[in-house]
Amino acid sequence: MARIGWLDGRQAVLSHGPDLTDVPQFPAIETVERPYVIDDHRLTVAGGAAIGEALCAWIAKTASPALAQEVARAMASGRLPQPHGQNASQDDIQEAAAPVDPIIAEMEARMRAHLETPLALTELAESLGMSRKALRGRCERALGVKPSEHYLTLRLRHGADLLRHTAMPVSEIARVSGFETLAGFSRAISNKLGVSPSAVRKMARAARMVTAYA
Repeated sequence: MARIGWLDGRQAVLSHGPDLTDVPQFPAIETVERPYVIDDHRLTVAGGAAIGEALCAWIAKTASPALAQEVARAMASGRLPQPHGQNASQDDIQEAAAPVDPIIAEMEARMRAHLETPLALTELAESLGMSRKALRGRCERALGVKPSEHYLTLRLRHGADLLRHTAMPVSEIARVSGFETLAGFSRAISNKLGVSPSAVRKMARAARMVTAYA
């Protein structure tokens, strides 16, 4: 766009790649150091996560800030929000309501208290006065998943929250979420959310930018 004059007289982010090293050759363009710029229907983007930030800013401007925040959250989580009562995911169901079964509610409370150093399932079951097999059956009836799967979901949700809302190093987040290695945590987050830990953090930053500047 710069070469054919479509950005003349407007603000723009210009690439500094090998084919465009002499930015002053475009004196009619006001270059700016930002992740993205939208000027008179011209969008220029630095690349990477800035594309998501630009998308959310455009939605906030043309539709509503509330919709932009929903889009940013969806990009951060890797899941599209479902209408109430229509095929909500298991994670959404678990997040919306605490377990009704008092034994499973206590199981979850103990899991939450030991996210950094996960309890062995046999030890957890015995502490609740049950066998591991009996706890598994009760958990599957109450939540639709095995205790090990629910425990992993709680740990990953904790890790994702830290990625979105803190500046802690990802390796430290992995440790406090009960993972022995960063690779294991990254793989689990990617399998669960469909994006890497760094992408979760970048999309959360985009959501905050939408809130601040919309």
